[in-house]
Amino acid sequence: MGKNKGGFNIFESYLASGLSSQGSTSNDNQYIPLPDSMRTSTLLEQIGKDRKWSDDQISQDIVTLENNRLYYISDLRELSNSSWKAIDLLPLVKDLLRNALDPTRKTKETEDKKSRKKKEKKEKKKKYKKEKKENKDKKRKLGEPVVSKDFEPLFTEGVVSEDPETIRNTIQNLNVQDDTLIQSKAINSTRKKSVSFSENDPITVPNTNKTSVMNSSSSSSSSSSSSSSSSSESECDDKSCNPVAMTKPKVFTGRPIQPVSANRIRVQTTDGSVYEADRFCPHKKVDLSTWGQVVGNTLICSKHNWKFSLDGTSFATKGRTINPCKVNDW
Repeated sequence: MGKNKGGFNIFESYLASGLSSQGSTSNDNQYIPLPDSMRTSTLLEQIGKDRKWSDDQISQDIVTLENNRLYYISDLRELSNSSWKAIDLLPLVKDLLRNALDPTRKTKETEDKKSRKKKEKKEKKKKYKKEKKENKDKKRKLGEPVVSKDFEPLFTEGVVSEDPETIRNTIQNLNVQDDTLIQSKAINSTRKKSVSFSENDPITVPNTNKTSVMNSSSSSSSSSSSSSSSSSESECDDKSCNPVAMTKPKVFTGRPIQPVSANRIRVQTTDGSVYEADRFCPHKKVDLSTWGQVVGNTLICSKHNWKFSLDGTSFATKGRTINPCKVNDW
């Protein structure tokens, strides 16, 4: 089997100085390494005798080492982890050989494993701190988001929902978007006719017929005045000159809030007064033609419960205003 006659004495010396030190105190961690010139067959024979293996088993393992050209201890030290896995030996035989080469191998592997774990934990913590710092810097540069991602309810607490008129207006707000567009087009398409009168034009009285028109200058009529009165009478033949039509004010249809331009709206209060004001709420630029509610002489933004006095008798929410002004008619 290629035994070395002096190899057994070398291994005994190793056991006496190295492996036998395991039974000594734990403070003594020094050991004498096996010489590189020692044959692997000698080491394997000694391990087999200690483990009480049969001669056939020992011979079979020695043949395996020689087939892989592992004749000396120096050859075993050159093997890497992947090379050890490729050798056709039992796992127990491999571990015993490797432990004989380096008794501190298991301790080193345990320490390396702990060191890797500690390093991974440290890198993970460092990466988390770095990401946290980057997010903080990004937030400081860009600022807070304008729109919150959370769902904002349609009605919040504090809205005057107990008032019957407010409830009616709220219901109308949800269904009058199309009607508002049609009404705004109808208002823009309507044109008023202008009629001029002279000093001697007849004075009209509301809710009377044309036959009851009295001429204020009938006693002192002249040729020039008669011509002017005849022209005015011809103009009164038009339907737009009807006294009833002239004095009859326009009334609201549908909602009491109607847009008149891109930035202004007209609002009719409960007492019939008509005001013109800004179309958008100064708080969040909410369209008051849709979200506005009229309670008395106050216009309320039902989305955020902001109140604006139209007649100036009370203060608006947080001192903000929609610049209301009273108009004569709609």
